[in-house]
Amino acid sequence: GDNVRLIVTPLTERIYITLTQSMRLKMGGAPSGPAGTGKTETVKDLAKQLGRACYVFNCSEQMTFSTLSSVFKGLASGGVWGCFDEFNRIRLSVLSVVALQFKHIFDAQRQNKKEFFVGKEEANLHMNCNIFITMNPGYLGRTELPDSLKALFRPVTVVAPDNAMICENLLLAEGFSDARNLAKKFIALFELSEKLLSKQSHYDWGLRSIKSLLVAAGELKRCKRNTDEQLILMQALRDFNLPKVVAVDIDIFCGIINDLFPGVSLTVNRRAEKFDKCIKQVCSTLGMQPEEGLLTKCHQLHELREIRHCVMVVGKPATGKTTTRKILLESYRLQGYKYVDKVINPKAVTTSELFGYVDRKNEWKDGLASSIIRNCTTLSSKEHSWVIFDGDIDTEWIESMNSAMDDNKVLTLASNDRIQLTPNIVLMFEVGNLQYTTPATVSRAGILYISSTDIGWLPYLQSWFDKKQMGSTITPLIDKYVQKCLDFVCIDVKTTLPQSEFSLVRQLCAYVDLLLRKEESAEIHNEREAEHWFIFACIWAFGGALNETVHRARFDRWWRAEWKCLKFPEAGTVFDYCLSSESKKLEKWSETAKKMHNPEPLLCSPLSTQFVTTPSLCVVKFFFDRLIEKKQPILLVGGDACGKTLLVQDRMKILPESTAHQNVCFNYYTTATSLQGQLQLKLERKMGRRWGPIGHSNLIWILDDINTPMVEKYGTQTPLALLRQLLDYKMWYEKARWQALEINDVQLVSIMNPTQGSYTINQRFQRHFVCLQVPTLARETVSCILNKLITNNISCEKGLKTLERLIETTLDIHDGLRKELQKTAVKFYYALSMRQLTQVFEGIVLGCDGVLLPLVPLLKLWVHEVHRTYSDRLYDIHDVGLFRIVVKRIAEQAFSYEPMIDDILCSKLLYGTFHNDDSKYSQLPSVEKLIDCVNSCRTAKKKLPTLVIFEQAALHVQRVCRVLDRQQGHMCLIGVSGSGKQSIVRLAAYLSQISVMTPSSENNMPNFRDELKSAYLKSGVKGEKTLFLLTESQILKEEMLTDISSLLSTNDMTEIFNIDEREEVIRKVRL
Repeated sequence: GDNVRLIVTPLTERIYITLTQSMRLKMGGAPSGPAGTGKTETVKDLAKQLGRACYVFNCSEQMTFSTLSSVFKGLASGGVWGCFDEFNRIRLSVLSVVALQFKHIFDAQRQNKKEFFVGKEEANLHMNCNIFITMNPGYLGRTELPDSLKALFRPVTVVAPDNAMICENLLLAEGFSDARNLAKKFIALFELSEKLLSKQSHYDWGLRSIKSLLVAAGELKRCKRNTDEQLILMQALRDFNLPKVVAVDIDIFCGIINDLFPGVSLTVNRRAEKFDKCIKQVCSTLGMQPEEGLLTKCHQLHELREIRHCVMVVGKPATGKTTTRKILLESYRLQGYKYVDKVINPKAVTTSELFGYVDRKNEWKDGLASSIIRNCTTLSSKEHSWVIFDGDIDTEWIESMNSAMDDNKVLTLASNDRIQLTPNIVLMFEVGNLQYTTPATVSRAGILYISSTDIGWLPYLQSWFDKKQMGSTITPLIDKYVQKCLDFVCIDVKTTLPQSEFSLVRQLCAYVDLLLRKEESAEIHNEREAEHWFIFACIWAFGGALNETVHRARFDRWWRAEWKCLKFPEAGTVFDYCLSSESKKLEKWSETAKKMHNPEPLLCSPLSTQFVTTPSLCVVKFFFDRLIEKKQPILLVGGDACGKTLLVQDRMKILPESTAHQNVCFNYYTTATSLQGQLQLKLERKMGRRWGPIGHSNLIWILDDINTPMVEKYGTQTPLALLRQLLDYKMWYEKARWQALEINDVQLVSIMNPTQGSYTINQRFQRHFVCLQVPTLARETVSCILNKLITNNISCEKGLKTLERLIETTLDIHDGLRKELQKTAVKFYYALSMRQLTQVFEGIVLGCDGVLLPLVPLLKLWVHEVHRTYSDRLYDIHDVGLFRIVVKRIAEQAFSYEPMIDDILCSKLLYGTFHNDDSKYSQLPSVEKLIDCVNSCRTAKKKLPTLVIFEQAALHVQRVCRVLDRQQGHMCLIGVSGSGKQSIVRLAAYLSQISVMTPSSENNMPNFRDELKSAYLKSGVKGEKTLFLLTESQILKEEMLTDISSLLSTNDMTEIFNIDEREEVIRKVRL
């Protein structure tokens, strides 16, 4: 019967002539040009006119020469045409081989052969076989064709189709009588919009957009037969273009339409009343506000779905993309339709895992997207399927779906499998922006853009308070405070992390929920008291996210000048006070800290693992504990060594027994796959596809350095994509059969340093968290922490003043060295922080052995620890000289009353444990005694290297022993090759009675992990002190350092053991 035909324009005729000439010359045809100019459709139409079957293949980077050779054999033996769309997406190495395969086909045709060879295999050849390739040169992810391949094809440039002629013919086909005049206005609107509107990556004013809009206009024409044609076209142009126009362009766009249709009055689009009622009913059921903006976007999405099987919902984070889609789906179900929705985050898996790949057994394994779409094609025609891709879009994976997104509706896989989409399948994409897409992709989809002002944050806030039954009390306070706070925070000050208005509003809801809990809300007797709690929540929701000092001070001044309801004391800022739940009055955070439950520190643990509560950290603990109770995702943000991880570990100690926690340290090489495997270790199957914590009712995942994973070239961090899928949909996919696993009873606590890694994280992921700013430790705070750490571990009642002076002097030296010795590319380890200060006083605590030493021995111990902590890491003699000058100047000034201070600073001080029978950390009498100890060690242990122990070597041994004798005594030895680093370490390990393990010579990744397993088993199961010695030459891959990083930061290497090995380790430990 009759079928759709292509509109023939001069450009179409030129392509026909070129392609038919290429067939006569036994060559291929290569139309190339921008997206949406009709390259593939012209080839298909030519095949239709000549009565040839034409198969379209969407090319991708996963294609190999072997899979392509099987396609060529099939095309050649069947005598059919093959159109390879986006052919220049194939890798260059594959194209070089493909050029030879093409040449064999064309040469055989010229010689009228009936067989030809593809590699070593012979295949039949039909003379009607032809091959065409289409390309978009210059787009992302495209490669330049090799010259050997170009010579086999006749090129034809397809740049500017005659849109006016195409538009006129399509209007006639749709039943418009005044097609010529309407076509002029239609094309004029698109041309003016392209020139006058802002440049947006999702705007498409090309041929595909023209065609879909004209089809929609034809539907309106048939529904309104007696209506003026200009009015119908004007309505179609407005209603089907407005969904993609951003807010700032709406007035310009509407002005262009009005100018093109003068005298035509267009009323506001009346929505279908029955459908409108369904949407409002769904909003009421879900506890949402049926705002006009939300209703409009739902209707626009519905209209786009009617004319396009592929729709992209684009907008900034938290603008209502997912909400709009869910409401529309529920409204369809309410009307009796059967809808199935499958959600995929395409960046939570690799591109190969998304569409399929050939495994190690050389067998094809279906991908996540391909398996879901394949399953959807088997459903009955009454069941509608929405396949939703909720995640970042980039050209590497989205271009593989081009043939599925356009009118072909065929998903072409690298295995040569072709999945034909049924009419009941809709492809839906939710994305923040289309920055990394090409026009070839954008033109294939209908676009719905949701601006931040279309729905806004107010409906969410009202719905949330209505759900908590606080609406009547809080609504006046929302109108009074929230908008002014948002305007000030977003314009006049700067937050530590970029935050949208919705993120700040969501934090406000979290803080209000913490402060106005059910047991406390019963005690709120009047609106004034409720307002005080709301003010306190506003200060920390909006002001707590600000950068320290300058911006918080500015917020403090603005708040005091703007509102007087809750009067703050003049001293300090509004951030220095807490609203007491008992007295209902403001009090200092230091008073609140006394009421907190703090676990007793383990005095046998290193000082670096003992936590001290200060007024500045009390704020974080106050909110952290309550957020944990409410199971809110938490994001701790702060600089280096400000106590983020230590604070979290401290709060984990007071968790109930029913709650477990797991530490996961991110690094540059952390991927979504490795992260999923690591997180799933603590989960077990509960029922069906439901998974939960092993043996516990709740599990907290502590994710440290969450912003350090590698940022792909398209701006995505794949581990965060997996976590966002978990937070949005409470599930992820197991990779054996691609089943969705529902993850329950887990909570995320994330930690990041905004001055390292990627600096920021994806805002669609960040918006789920309540951000807590961990302040940088001020000098007074550091002094307080060190004082508390020392007094907790040693008795110093008689020497408090000496201790305080010692702490202040150490801080002066620390600050002086930070100014004099700056970190550089070569001296990257010169970064000094709180860690070095705790190392100094950890040595003092060990040397004091429970009681503070007298002044002179204490000064000797202190000078030794300062030299070892700071001087040992210095790069050259010049820096060591600067260090000695700084220490001498500050120490002499601080301890001028002690006559022996000069002698102490100039003497060679040596401390260790190996020279005493009781292993007490004490002073060695002389360097000669040290050399004797090292020599006796070397002669006693025959396997040790033969060395001549001179003074410098003995000093290095003592310094290494000092570190090895401490808990978590990890070291990095830097020096030129052949300087004796390994020999020194082996000597020091023997002195400290530690066994040494080194990786084998065949040090690949599996062998390296086996060595790590052996070291863990030796130390953890057998209880032997073990030193794992790793040299630079043994680090063949940087991925090896990720395992070492996990060992240093969390002491947890569970992921390197498989399930059977872990069970065996647990059994041995219990024995």
